[in-house]
Amino acid sequence: PDHTNDAPDNSLSGVNAKLRRIDLFCKIVAPIPVSFLMTVSLWGGAVFIVAWNIVSLFVEYVLLVRIYRRVPELAVKKKEKSEDSQKEEKEDKKGAGPSCLSQLTSRYRTLEIGRAV
Repeated sequence: PDHTNDAPDNSLSGVNAKLRRIDLFCKIVAPIPVSFLMTVSLWGGAVFIVAWNIVSLFVEYVLLVRIYRRVPELAVKKKEKSEDSQKEEKEDKKGAGPSCLSQLTSRYRTLEIGRAV
């Protein structure tokens, strides 16, 4: 069974997938009209691109302000972690990193030694 579309469309992974598709589509398709504009008139193409960027700047700004106002959680600063939780995180990272790596490398060495013999 195909499980590639298991995530609902409104989930974060679904939104990320949609935005990624839009981004890749634009990266593939955008050079075509731009190259056409630039072959017709370099000056006209440059003016069009500058105007497009200026208009996009204002549209993006307006949309960001709307989102910021509609989602009040964005205005709340994140709380800094307490010293105890920071120490626990450091200990967890220390314990997991080298020991896992050393276990993997020791298993690999054992396999190599076993093959050589």
